[in-house]
Amino acid sequence: VVQGKQRHVMKIRALMGYGGAIHNFKNYVLRGETKNLDTSLVKARQTIATIDAYRSLGQLQEIEKSSLQRIREMVVAYSDAALRARELRVQGKSATEVDDQVRIDDAPYLAAMSALSDELERLTALKSAVVSQQVSNATLLLSAIATIGGLFFIAFGVSLKRGIESTNQALQVENLERRQVEEELKQSERTLQEAESLRDHFVEMAFSAQEEERRRIARELHDEAGQALS
Repeated sequence: VVQGKQRHVMKIRALMGYGGAIHNFKNYVLRGETKNLDTSLVKARQTIATIDAYRSLGQLQEIEKSSLQRIREMVVAYSDAALRARELRVQGKSATEVDDQVRIDDAPYLAAMSALSDELERLTALKSAVVSQQVSNATLLLSAIATIGGLFFIAFGVSLKRGIESTNQALQVENLERRQVEEELKQSERTLQEAESLRDHFVEMAFSAQEEERRRIARELHDEAGQALS
């Protein structure tokens, strides 16, 4: 169950992070390209489906329930904002004007993802401890069997111990791989946020330049009109 939950969390990160729903939503706000809007809405629906699949596994802790609910609310908020952005684009609003009306704070989503990952790490550690205890118990069983010289049972016990140790190693490897994937996704999210901040700065500069150019043209027209009248 824990392994299934971990796969769903990694999928949610991929669907909502770089190249996913949020990334394409912000690209649509900036560029107004329909393909970004469509991709954002599709990724959002897939995220909702993944959240439902996570819930269907059962055995949910309260922190998992609340985190999944917060993530779902954030996905719905981005979907609604995407549709609102489309309306504003149709009305001829600029990228800056659209962004001002549909901007969403990502902090609750990021906090929920972090809490969910921490909880799964705790559950993985707990499962690993249980497996380690099983290994210890198997070792004690081997000692008891060795005392009575049951070679057949010793072979069975060794096989059992190796199987449990292999399972424990697999859990540790999967946990390490999950951490690596999550770190890569977090790095992608940080890179995206930096790029978006830079994009916002350039948009503001471009908007200011446009306004300054409008004022300059207006002044020239005013001066020309004044000269013509004099």
